[in-house]
Amino acid sequence: MNLSLHFNNRKWNFTIEEIRGLMDKVTNVRNMSVIAHVDHGKSTLTDSLVSKAGIISSGRAGEARFMDTRKDEQERGITINIHAVASYKTIIDVLSEDARFSTLIEHLQHTRLIPMINNLEAGTFFAPDNAAFKKYQGQEITKDTMLYHLLPQQYITEDLENGQVLESSYIRPGFLGKEDTGQMLKITEKFDTFFHVNDARIKDKDIFVNRNTTLNVIDQVLEPPRILSQVVQYRDGKLYDLMEKTGVDKVLKEERPFTTFVSAKYLLDRFNHVEKNYLVSKYGQNDLRDLIEYLVISKPIYLNNHPEGETKYTSESGQDITIKVEKNGKIYVNGHKVVERDVLAANGVLHVVDDLPFADSLVFDTRKYLFGLNATKFVSLVDEYGLGRFLDEGTNNVTILAPTNEVLDEDDIPNNQKVQWLSYHIAQGAYGPEDLENRMLLKTEYNSSQLNHQSQRLLVTVGNDKRDIKDRHSLLKAIRFGDHSKVVGDDMSVGGNAIYRISDPLNLPMDIFSSLVIDLEVSSYVATLYVSGVVDELKHAKAVTLFVPTNAAFKNLGLVSRYLVHPSGRADLQTVLRYHVATSTLYYKELLGDVLEVTTLSNESLIINGRNDDNNVWIGTKEDTEKDNKLDEHGVLEKTDILVSNGVLHKVDHLQIPENVTITHHNLLKGINANTMLNILKKTNLLQQVDLTDCIIMSPTDKAFENEDMESLWNDTEKLVRLAKLHIVPKSEGRKRWFLYPLLGDQVYDTLLSNRDKVVIRELGYGSTIIRVKGQPYGTHARVLDMGRVSTGERSGGVMEIDAVLFPVERGVFGLPWIWSIAIIALIWIASILLLVLGGFLAVKKWKRSRNGYETILEAEQDDIAQEEEEENRDLTRYQQQ
Repeated sequence: MNLSLHFNNRKWNFTIEEIRGLMDKVTNVRNMSVIAHVDHGKSTLTDSLVSKAGIISSGRAGEARFMDTRKDEQERGITINIHAVASYKTIIDVLSEDARFSTLIEHLQHTRLIPMINNLEAGTFFAPDNAAFKKYQGQEITKDTMLYHLLPQQYITEDLENGQVLESSYIRPGFLGKEDTGQMLKITEKFDTFFHVNDARIKDKDIFVNRNTTLNVIDQVLEPPRILSQVVQYRDGKLYDLMEKTGVDKVLKEERPFTTFVSAKYLLDRFNHVEKNYLVSKYGQNDLRDLIEYLVISKPIYLNNHPEGETKYTSESGQDITIKVEKNGKIYVNGHKVVERDVLAANGVLHVVDDLPFADSLVFDTRKYLFGLNATKFVSLVDEYGLGRFLDEGTNNVTILAPTNEVLDEDDIPNNQKVQWLSYHIAQGAYGPEDLENRMLLKTEYNSSQLNHQSQRLLVTVGNDKRDIKDRHSLLKAIRFGDHSKVVGDDMSVGGNAIYRISDPLNLPMDIFSSLVIDLEVSSYVATLYVSGVVDELKHAKAVTLFVPTNAAFKNLGLVSRYLVHPSGRADLQTVLRYHVATSTLYYKELLGDVLEVTTLSNESLIINGRNDDNNVWIGTKEDTEKDNKLDEHGVLEKTDILVSNGVLHKVDHLQIPENVTITHHNLLKGINANTMLNILKKTNLLQQVDLTDCIIMSPTDKAFENEDMESLWNDTEKLVRLAKLHIVPKSEGRKRWFLYPLLGDQVYDTLLSNRDKVVIRELGYGSTIIRVKGQPYGTHARVLDMGRVSTGERSGGVMEIDAVLFPVERGVFGLPWIWSIAIIALIWIASILLLVLGGFLAVKKWKRSRNGYETILEAEQDDIAQEEEEENRDLTRYQQQ
């Protein structure tokens, strides 16, 4: 349609579009009139102009007859009353015409926004009705609040889509990047019917204001988004606590844009309790901050119109984070699905994912695990004393035994031993619970100078048979390190290392004597060390193995042990004690299955046999081993691997006498102070005869001799010799210590006196043994007090200490004792007398019968038989002669 305009007698032609363009120049166009003849289209032209102004819809243009406002004008189709029409309406005009918005108009007036809104060329206004203001309980409504309801461009609901983010007229400079970027609103569609702006439902949509302006009625007052840190706090309180802990919350409060992520899953739930404890401790602040900063990107990333494919963004931690948008609309952040996108904030946006993205740059090492185990004191000491390398990343294959802060008191550790003490808590090799065996010795990082810089060992005890332990927890409870350090909680494995939290700090192995003096089973050994003076040698010895005889071992030696502690046996005692000290560290499991010949402090070879039929380990002299002297002389290892500062101890059940130590009868008698017996043997010249042989001397104590008439004995040499020889038993049966084996009844042994002078030994039980001279009454006996064997000959000889003196049996006729001799002679006389009497009686009786002419029938028959035999013999003789 063309329009002609007459001005100053000139005619100007315009189209409708050109006239519409002139309307926008509000400073130039003031008014316009339409003049024409009747029925020449004045109403139709006016409708078109009004429609182009946006006052009525284009569909009604030409039919609406906008100028005909009266009823009769509409009915008759003519214009009667002409009135002015504004070129277009404003939002204020529409709101003012509707009573539902009276409260909104008041707020617009109060905030002085009406002039600005009237001058808008285009826009979309979300208008809360009076009911929305009535239920509003938020902060005071300000100009910013009202501007947040206004979009700077027109949107109709057909243009809206679910999840769409729109920019409002409320500008917070720099908060979303550019200085003029407005705060955002989010459109959501519910049930494919209702649109919501943030949380407000659009009750009445697309109310036409003018060509470029639309109004929508909402049921709530819109509140501008809160700062991002507050949004995170509301959405994920636990994550916000971590942000506060690391100071990231202050970053999110800054007036610059950010994107961050939250999840229903707790960020630290992906870590075990040790790692979690570390991260929330002051020692893990840097790593925790990296984890949190990885969730923050310093730009607003809205996902409603994010391009498809993978896009990398740099997080606040400096590491890349990947957002992937698939064609089906699914969005992933580092592979984690976005379950809610574009949660708006004043300075950015937040996205909810099914799990939080994780920075793989976080690497846990031994140090961090120890922090998590509350072993911070231990770590501080390790670092302070130059052992931190064992805790750093890259160091592996060690086992850390960490006492927690509650049980570690630094003051209990001498300053000059702290390095040694700390390194003793670090074992070489990473051992899991299944790798540990009972009585196992771990090599530690404590390379002691007292061990010639060898690794000091640490004893492991597993209380129960591992085959009977079914679960890991029970196994850990059964494990003990050192003397009393139990495992607390679970074992940990990190970076190729193993970590155990222990109930008590480990104690360094004590020096030899501190370890021995508290062991009552070896008190005799300790005493001999001091008596002999060898104690000082052992204190300064390095890397040695002590085979410690028990008290029972000393007791089994009997009189030998008394000789060794006697002043006269001091040199031999020193040699014996040195012989039990090997000049190298020998641990029990290293001895099993092998036979070794080792050097001792006495420079004599000691044989260690761990390959025998008894499946044990014993020690012995080289001579004993060659002669296969089994349990008779060998010392079997009983309690083993007692660790000391300069080596290791093993308890043995028998004391070894080295080959270069000669213990004779003379030594034993002197050792037990048997002075009287020794003098008797010397006077009778028997000492040299029996010394160095396998004879056994039964030596009464000096007190026993006090009860006898020694003066007469000293004066009667023959009697003294007989007495001495009676107390000497020639070579015993074999090399076994027969006197230690149970005796079945009386055992009879020859003496040096004669084959007829024997002694009877009887065991009464409970270690009590008596000796009597055969032929003497049972009440006359001596009790054996102790015994000891010599080391000469076949070592079957020795000395028996008895509490009484034995006397030989005095012999008479037939070599029998006098009492028996008298008895036998008396019996012979009696028998002779009886025979004489009987013979005389029979002779007298026969004489009487003959005198009286009597002869018994038996005698007559015997005479006849004799006569017949005589005649037969004569006849036979004559026959032979013929």
